[in-house]
Formats: sequence, structure tokens, C-alpha cells
Amino acid sequence: KCPVCGSEVIRFEDEKAIRCINFSCPAQVSKRIEHFASRNAMNIEGLGEAIIGLLLKENMLKDPADIYFLKKEAVAELERMGEKSADNLFKQVEESKNRTLDRLLFGLGIRFVGREAARILADKFHSISALKNAPLDELVGIDGIGEKIGQSVIEFFKRNENLEIIGKLQKAGAAMERADHVKKEKSIAAVKGRSFVLTGALSRFSREEASDLIRKYGGKVTSSVSKNTDYLLVGENPGSKYEKAVKSGVNIINEADFIKILGSIGI
Repeated sequence: KCPVCGSEVIRFEDEKAIRCINFSCPAQVSKRIEHFASRNAMNIEGLGEAIIGLLLKENMLKDPADIYFLKKEAVAELERMGEKSADNLFKQVEESKNRTLDRLLFGLGIRFVGREAARILADKFHSISALKNAPLDELVGIDGIGEKIGQSVIEFFKRNENLEIIGKLQKAGAAMERADHVKKEKSIAAVKGRSFVLTGALSRFSREEASDLIRKYGGKVTSSVSKNTDYLLVGENPGSKYEKAVKSGVNIINEADFIKILGSIGI
């Protein structure tokens, strides 16, 4: 039996450790929150073992996501806290919402997912949502992941209590995607489904290269300006298409504008 909660303990195959399997075991809850707030995870300074113990004792925390729903006034009234300490803690909590995806993944405490595996998974899937829906065969095929970690990830996202924590983290505003991936998606959205016409000589790209980029990210390239044209991309010495676009009220962009649209994609 677990000496803390009295629940059944088990020993996993090929492991020496004996483990409590009660997800709500107070000792496990405390260590999960400590891990989540640790330097290599969400790096919430001031939220150490003693303060976490105090918050647990006062029933203010039940899981790591509850950190983001604490009330400053209630925390300030706790022993050894005070208004200044509470202010500093809440500043750190707010800043932690901007930690990178790999830190969040590491902080979730997925079994066998250390810092390097978390980085690999963040680089591969770009978001919690994509990772959650990844099949086992895709996970095990990733260099540096393999069967043990892949199976652990699958099992983690099968548990309702883990999904509830992730839902609360999302509601709190924690970064659930890689920032560069979000920018890329916005850039693609600016092109996808849009109709482009090109005129004049471009300096950074050839007309063919620019057209290929537009098509690659879901846009269309047509040869003439019409009421359905979204953008006229203008280079040097534009032809009659420019005049028609002006008369038709079509959005006219130059090469600098085009590069700005595609900038987050890595152009």
C-alpha cells in the first residue's frame, strides 16, 4: 500500500521502483505541481515545495492547471506570503503562460518524456492538439522517440484527468502551440484561397517563383484582373493590369508587402 494515500501499489515490468497508481495521491499531486513549476519546465519562481504544500493544505490546488486560477487576495492572506510575495508569484505565473511548447510538454510530466524528447515532439507536431491526435506508428517512427515514449504519450492522452488539465491550461491562456507555427498558420491563411495576379518585374523572385509560392500555400494565380482578384502583385514597369486593378478597387501590393505576408513562413 502507498504510505501516503493507502492505495494499491504496483511494479511495472522491467522496473525496480514500486509505484502508487492513485492519480489523486497527495504526494503525487505535490510532485506533479513541483515538476510543472520547475526551472526546466514552466519556471515559476517562488512556487517551490513549501508554498505548494501550503496551497495544497488550503485546498487551493488539485493539479498543475489550478496554478492559473489562484486568487491573489486569498494567496496573500496565507502564512508566509503577504501582498508583496503574492504579487511576485502572480507575475511569475502570468509570465509562464508564454513558455515554449517543449517546456509545457516537459512540465506535463508525461512518463519517459524528458527535456530532449519534449523538444523533439514540439518540433514535430507544433501543438498539443496535433500531438494528442498522433497515431502510435507516427510517434515511434520519429528519431529519438521510439516505442516506449510513443506508447507513454498515447496512454497519457487517453486519461480523462490529463485531458481535463490540458483543457484548463488552454482556458487559462497557456501557449498550446509553437509561436513560430502560429505565425506560419496566419501567413498561410493570408494566401490560402486568395486569387493573385502578377504584373511587372520582381527583384527578389522571378514571376514563376512567386507564383509557385502562392500556389504552394493554397492561393491561385490568374493571368487577368477581375472582380474575383484579391491581390495584384506589382513589380517594376507594370502593364495595363495595374490600371485595371486601380479602377476595380483590387488590393495592390508590392514585393515588400508580398515578402511581409510570407515572412513568417520562412521566405
